Amino acid sequence: MRASHVIKGASSNLMCQELRESATNLEQSAASGNEIQLDNGSKEELNKATIDVHEKYAVLKKAVVNYHEFLDSVNV
Repeated sequence: MRASHVIKGASSNLMCQELRESATNLEQSAASGNEIQLDNGSKEELNKATIDVHEKYAVLKKAVVNYHEFLDSVNV
């Protein structure tokens, strides 16, 4: 629960909305035990919330790598 809270805060600071939402869902899931209630009324298991955070992180990580490659290509 603590790790997902840290991810939520960091992603908020970096304006990474999708990762923040995923981390929020994971934090709620960890706090409640095993599943969370989503805005659309469905329930999601803790494992699915964890996978979602990992997927959003992978997208962010790739974007950062691409950004650094771009900066290198323009000699910044």
